[in-house]
This record gives sequence, C-alpha cells and structure tokens, in this order.
Amino acid sequence: MISDPILWIGIDIGLKRDTSALVATYHDHDTDTFDMWGFRIWTPPVNMIVQVEPVLRRLLQQQRIGGIFYDPTQFETTRQRMAEEGFGHLFIEVNQMTEMTHACSTLQALSEERRFLPIKDEDLRAQYVRTAVQMTERGPRLIKSKQSVHVDATVASAMSTKGATVSDSHLAHPSYHPATHARSATCLP
Repeated sequence: MISDPILWIGIDIGLKRDTSALVATYHDHDTDTFDMWGFRIWTPPVNMIVQVEPVLRRLLQQQRIGGIFYDPTQFETTRQRMAEEGFGHLFIEVNQMTEMTHACSTLQALSEERRFLPIKDEDLRAQYVRTAVQMTERGPRLIKSKQSVHVDATVASAMSTKGATVSDSHLAHPSYHPATHARSATCLP
C-alpha cells in the first residue's frame, strides 16, 4: 500500500432490501495495479444520514479523493448535501444504462489481468462470487446470479476502478484546484 494515495470511490446504494456498498480504489503506479484501499458494506435498511454520510464525510475530510462515482437513483439527496459542504466537484454520476458497461468492462479486464487487488474479506468475496456478467449489445453488464443475493460491492468496485483508471497526474500537481481549472472544452474561445 502506498502512502497518501489518490482514492477513487464507487458507491452503490440500496435502501430497503438491498445492501449498500462503498469501495475506495487507488492506482499504484509502481506496480501498475489498482488496489482496493478500503470498503464498507451496509445491510438493509440503510439510513443515509446516520450510516453512509458520516463515512463519506470522514473520507472527504481526511483523504485525497480523485472522484466519487455514484448512481443518482438513491444518492442524489446525499450528493446535494455534500455539494453544499463544498465537495460537489468530486461527484461523478454513472448512468446505469450506458456508463456502467464501461465500468464493468474495466473491472472485468483488470481482474482477468490480475491488476485489480481487492481486500481479502469473506463478505466482499461472497458478493463478487454472486455476481454474473451478462453480455448485452452495449457491452458487459453486472447482474445478480439469483435475485435474492447482494452484489452492491461488485457494482461499487466497478465504479471505483472506472475512476481509478483515468489519468490522475493533474490531481497530484500542487497548483491544481478543481474550482479554478476548467475540465470542459465548452469554455474555450
């Protein structure tokens, strides 16, 4: 594990019947691996304000975060609260119908190449094992092997590795600040 890594967070929320999961991954440039820094799985029912937000807030205050990838379906209210606290620039919405296939492909490729190194944990492994990959016309899609199983940690891992595979060299530069540096070509003359 490297010291003070730039973390890329994937978060998948299920409130009533499904688990919720947060996964933090970083790119170890020395070994060219994508290492899981940490994870949290919450069992239902999940209280966003009491359970999820304090963990996320602590990470935002104490770690270097490159981005937080999320599905807006259950997470938008929390994202809005975090934006009010000044963290809005770190949140990146992942459309489950289009962008999740890219995240799934990334996790699948890194796993097959043995470049994704998850933490050894029984609960995490159980969710990985219960996840199947279904090929669709858009690309691979993560699905549950049975409807009653939980795969949220796998989904959060896919979003996290999607983030960790982007170039993060600009984030380490001492003069970079997201509020003053544009990331869009629309601002060009």
